[in-house]
Amino acid sequence: MIEYLLYAFLGMGLIVVLVLLLGLLYKRMLIPVEMVNAGAHEGRPSFASRINSSVSPFESFYHNGKKVDTGKFIIRKVDGDCMAPRDIFAGDLLFIEPFNGNPDSFSKGDILYIKDKSDFKIREFYCFDSNNPKKLKTLFYKSDRAPKWHDPDSYHDISQVEGVVKMKFSR
Repeated sequence: MIEYLLYAFLGMGLIVVLVLLLGLLYKRMLIPVEMVNAGAHEGRPSFASRINSSVSPFESFYHNGKKVDTGKFIIRKVDGDCMAPRDIFAGDLLFIEPFNGNPDSFSKGDILYIKDKSDFKIREFYCFDSNNPKKLKTLFYKSDRAPKWHDPDSYHDISQVEGVVKMKFSR
């Protein structure tokens, strides 16, 4: 009788160890999702203080009826609401195609993922600066939904573009 109890106890211990190992393995497989600054408006708190989240490797995303290969995209969670008129809200997941280096691939209205100093932000592409074709005219939206243009001194350089938003998923 004691022998059976010992085997049962050892068996349960092995199951606990196996569950713990599987949990650690699963945590290593999670796809980290950092926040991207979309500008919080006055009177509204920013998500920036919240911990970045992750996407399960087993979570599926579908776009136009086809499963999305998450490995082909930069995935970011929106922090702020300056793109609300473009139907991008705080908490949405953005799937960003890495920039291929070809500026001709931009179209008016594309949402660009831009590295600005030590921060990443999203901005709507309008056109290239006629005085400097490496500078981008971009905009975001104020709380009254009116476009806010960057002044020429703060145009983004094409070298700051990390990608173009291709899909959005609300969670």
